[in-house]
Amino acid sequence: MVSQEEADRDIPKLLEVPAAVRFLSVEPMLEAIDLTRWLRTTFRDTPDPSVVEMLRIGWVIVGGESDQPGHKARPFNIEWARDIVRQCRAASVSVFVKQLGDNAYKGWSGPGWVESTTLDFKTHGGADPAEWPCDLRLQEFPR
Repeated sequence: MVSQEEADRDIPKLLEVPAAVRFLSVEPMLEAIDLTRWLRTTFRDTPDPSVVEMLRIGWVIVGGESDQPGHKARPFNIEWARDIVRQCRAASVSVFVKQLGDNAYKGWSGPGWVESTTLDFKTHGGADPAEWPCDLRLQEFPR
């Protein structure tokens, strides 16, 4: 999924599918996305931890977009990835930052001000974690 609209539409369908581990691929991420309501563990009328674990998202993969022949990567604000990491941490969900993309930037905005810095990576797709900010070098797998 790439947007909040897709998350709101598709995650409820995913949660209806029986699976040992459900995961979300949030790439290429094109806007800030709030996943908190789906990362929370809900009991659905049972206190049995094994059932609870089957009813949740257990892994989130996040990343920006790579340039492709005939298609330039769309902008990816690494603050969006940081927010996904925070959401996953709060819910004890594993997170895998796959790549930051070929059009990554870090930016902040608020009333009356905007600041952004383009990130320039040597590797295609910003795929080398060694080039990333330390807090985004997370490539976890489901527990």
